[in-house]
Amino acid sequence: MNGRCDFVVLTKVGQRLRGMKSAKIASCGACVVLVPCRDIHTFGMKFPIDVAFVDGGGVVVEAYRRVSRARRLRCPHARMTIERRSCERDWFEPGDCIFAGPPPGRTLRGPSAEEGPVHETNPFEGRNA
Repeated sequence: MNGRCDFVVLTKVGQRLRGMKSAKIASCGACVVLVPCRDIHTFGMKFPIDVAFVDGGGVVVEAYRRVSRARRLRCPHARMTIERRSCERDWFEPGDCIFAGPPPGRTLRGPSAEEGPVHETNPFEGRNA
């Protein structure tokens, strides 16, 4: 994927149950990150979605395009799930790493003063549009 993508992280049970069905999220074109999540459904959806299941190390273990209504997908190895309204832009593939640095829960070691500040990186930079 090329360019920036907005992410909305949903961690509460009610938020995760609504997921992409939230009109506010669906209309803004953002990707939804469901944490924790290894099981999704598309019941009540009015449009197809793209889904990526991600393990605890930040590696995409399963990815799906154009998942239609009334479907349920499970991935026992996933710790989080990324969803978006389906479109023609590139999407994650198994083996992609979504973290620019160490995965959550690991200590980040800051740069020395000579190295300068740490900048947030775009996980989609360098991928074809």
